[in-house]
Amino acid sequence: MPPASGPPKKGGTLTFGAWQDADTLDPHTTGLAATSRILIQIYDALVWKNPADNQLYPGLAQKWEISTDGKQYTFNLRSDVKFHNGEQFTSSSVKFSYDRIVDPATKSLGRNSLGPYNRTETPDPTTAIVIFDQSYAPFLAYLTVTLGLRPVSAKAYQDLGTDINVHPVGTGPFMYKEYVKGDHFTMVRNPDYNWAPSFRKHQGQAYLEQILWKIIPEPGTRVAALQSGQANAIEVVPPQNIVALQKQKDKYYTQNSLTPGQPYMILVNTQQAPTDDLAVRQACVMATDQNSIIKAVYLGVYQPSHNLLDPLTPCYSKDIDQYFQYDPEKAKSVLDNAGWKPGSDGIRVKDGKRLHILYISNSANDFKSIAELMQASYKDVGIEMEIQFESQPSVFSTYNKGPQNFADFFFWSPSPDQLRATYGSENIQSGFNWSHFNDPDFDKAVRQAATITDVSKACDLYHQAMVILGQKAAAIPVYQKDATIVVDNNIKDIIYDANPYPYYFDTWIE
Repeated sequence: MPPASGPPKKGGTLTFGAWQDADTLDPHTTGLAATSRILIQIYDALVWKNPADNQLYPGLAQKWEISTDGKQYTFNLRSDVKFHNGEQFTSSSVKFSYDRIVDPATKSLGRNSLGPYNRTETPDPTTAIVIFDQSYAPFLAYLTVTLGLRPVSAKAYQDLGTDINVHPVGTGPFMYKEYVKGDHFTMVRNPDYNWAPSFRKHQGQAYLEQILWKIIPEPGTRVAALQSGQANAIEVVPPQNIVALQKQKDKYYTQNSLTPGQPYMILVNTQQAPTDDLAVRQACVMATDQNSIIKAVYLGVYQPSHNLLDPLTPCYSKDIDQYFQYDPEKAKSVLDNAGWKPGSDGIRVKDGKRLHILYISNSANDFKSIAELMQASYKDVGIEMEIQFESQPSVFSTYNKGPQNFADFFFWSPSPDQLRATYGSENIQSGFNWSHFNDPDFDKAVRQAATITDVSKACDLYHQAMVILGQKAAAIPVYQKDATIVVDNNIKDIIYDANPYPYYFDTWIE
């Protein structure tokens, strides 16, 4: 980013070219990173994490204490915070939020972030005591970045009903103005905001008058919007455009960060034929050429992944790479030994059935080129792959029902506890376990890890869990997530939060 010519100025509109529309604007039921990138500007965290020093800072909670048994978190809350609708933020706001998340009727996709939640007690308006059935070590980490754990207005849910899906009400530096689904979302500066964490560059109101999210799904159109001045910043930029725009240093700068969580990957259905056969799953892993995908589709801009976690995630272990290596000759041998023999057209057959894989891709995820390259490399080892596309949110329900063999997936998270959300047996019907993975040893390891505050011991258990996933070939990693945006030179001080997502409280226009 070029240096500024003077101090920050208030005012102006930042127009952001977004690749994906929100699924819902209810933070408790969203399943999309694209939605979180919008709503983190509207909802504040109880506890913040500063990615610059990896330390925790007070947010809506001024301080907190954890009981010696790890089951009870006591938060002393600010008394000067109001929601955008004028409702006072209190301990009852925390209780309402968490009770709603765990209510089965809510169908919250963020339910796992609350782990073994039991209840929230509210002895007074500024004290919230969150109680778990057992020790729950990841809780603070989730609080810092998980949108769904940020307090919401009970009055807004009562007044708006289902309209809360299109009209979010939080305590953050920006507040809802207008939403036209599929076209744009506009938020304006919160004139009352005065409770930013201490590590921000300034206090008081945000500098920007408003932020306009323009939903522009087509990559070329996003780039054209930036170049024509219709957008000041864009995301999910095609690699060839990143290379070209980086050369125009007089106009644009690129800002990027690797991310914690799970990489872009394929979740392999372990209960649907033919991927209920371990040999087939292992062959699919070995027939996936991550390096060629990165070279052909992403021009080497991104990094291939052979792991179940991105490198910035706590407990990441490089040795897990051994389970996810490209080896087409070994894939053929594994299939031969399992009785899958080449048919007359080269596609393998066993017991009269062709080795046919159904890949149902979320049409919003832009996995088309990846799927087509996989389809070609699979054919070389005798696997026939059919590709279908389905839009969200219906695709999530489809994945839970499980007609697919492959589902595309990625996950932003600050904790390896996310492995439980993705592969825990309790999440098959209504969570993210689109592998339909059900393994008691895995469940035991991740559940025990979540109760342990000793990081080294917890990582040992998460490593055991990842070894099980690698041996059972429950997923196929493809490439590491990278949060990259291209920005006009006159846009200053866009920072990343701990996820990392772009955060605009300190942002201003020169």
